Amino acid sequence: MVHRGVDRYVPPPPPVPPAPPSIADVASRGKTITGRTVTDYGRAVWSRLRHDLSLTPVTLKDGKKAVIATWEAVAEYYWGFSWYRDSADGRSTAVVDRGTL
Repeated sequence: MVHRGVDRYVPPPPPVPPAPPSIADVASRGKTITGRTVTDYGRAVWSRLRHDLSLTPVTLKDGKKAVIATWEAVAEYYWGFSWYRDSADGRSTAVVDRGTL
């Protein structure tokens, strides 16, 4: 506490909240469940974005239950008679984004 005169002070900062659990805190994993692939199309259906999501139930080292969510989004475009993954060289997968929560 800092004193700045009568009835004027700066209160102490609030305590720092505990850090959320990480992959290092996982003791055991259950069976991974993968949802259906969701596809969103762009204008005139010349492009699309495919979304995939997987959920894995886990038990943490302290006995608490949690869920690991893994997701990925891939961009593709239509040319000729097929869909192609949208990448600079045309050979590799263009992953728009992916992550684990």
